[in-house]
This record gives sequence, structure tokens and C-alpha cells, in this order.
Amino acid sequence: KNWKKWDLKWQNLHDVIDLPIERVNALSPYKVYINNNGSLGFETQYGSVYEVGFVEDYTFMDENAFQFFILESQGKHSVKDPLVRETIWVILETFFLENNPVILYICDMSDGKQAIRNRLFSMWYYEYEQRESFTFLSTKVEVESTDYYASVLVKNSNPQLEDIKVAFNSFIENMKEKINEQEIMKKSLEILAKDFQVVQETENINLMEM
Repeated sequence: KNWKKWDLKWQNLHDVIDLPIERVNALSPYKVYINNNGSLGFETQYGSVYEVGFVEDYTFMDENAFQFFILESQGKHSVKDPLVRETIWVILETFFLENNPVILYICDMSDGKQAIRNRLFSMWYYEYEQRESFTFLSTKVEVESTDYYASVLVKNSNPQLEDIKVAFNSFIENMKEKINEQEIMKKSLEILAKDFQVVQETENINLMEM
């Protein structure tokens, strides 16, 4: 499988966190299995294969913060399958029972479909029957012609809820700065490359005239 993860290379992500698979499968409509890298996987009735996992993330909070990822390959991507949402929520619920964490979700943008993923994840939240127990924050960062989407999910019972809201806002500002720095560096390299090409062409012309 050629899984492509998020494009934010500056993030310091660690090992995928394990979940009790028996507890997940007791409630999940699709059978969930453990991949070799420790993430979870499941296949739908339409042949789509999903990989789901949690990795510790120290760019957002000092502790108990995890980045959540969903990756899909194969199958009929256009088919609306409510069992996918139910399976994802069983996995999330199990993770919250085990850790009471802060979940950060950054939409994969490797294929330019990050806006679609953001709408889908938001829709899954608003269709969730127990959403009143959670706080869900979502935002879009616009840099040049590219949009980046990030969300945070946390239980209302979390004693650090207000601090988490502040931390998320700070994370987004930091995210903007990092992405802008990358764009500036990219443009600088492009200018240097063009200048180098002009120099090379000039030298070639001079050599031909000699």
C-alpha cells in the first residue's frame, strides 16, 4: 500500500499508539485489525481500505495530545458509507476511554482533497449522537493558493478545556508562520534556480562566441 500522510514535515510525530482491538471490534460494524506499524485498518463492503491511527504530538500540547489520521486506498471512494463513520467513531470513543486525550486532526493534502476531507470529518462530528459531550474546533489556514485544514476534538469534561482552546489558537498561528516560512524559502530557491539558469545560459552563449 502506498499510503501518503500529511504534508507538514515540520511536525515531530512519534510511534503510533496501540488500542485494545477486542473492545473496538465489540462495537464496530466493520472488523478492525492491527497493521504491522501498529495502526488500525478495516475494509468496507465496497472494497475501500482504511488505515487509522494516533501518534503523540508535542507541537500542540506538552502532554496527552495526539494527532489522528485517516488514510484511504482502493475501492469506490464516491460511495457514501455510514458504516465508515460509525467505525471511526468507535475507534475514537475507545481511544478517549483509554486516554481522555486531546485529538488533533490535520487533513491530508497530498492529493489536493483536503477541503473534502475537512467537510467529511465535520459532517461525521455533527451526525454523531453524543457530540454534546465534546468540543470540536475547526479552522482553515490560507497560504498563497493552498488551504490547510486543522481540527481539535476534546471531551467537555477535560479539566484543561479552556487551556486547550488557547493552545489550539496558538498552534494555528504557529502553523501559519511555519507554512509561510516554507513558502518564502521555496520562492527564494526558485529565484536562485532561475538566476543560476540565466548565468549558465549566458556562459554558454559566451563560449559559443569565442
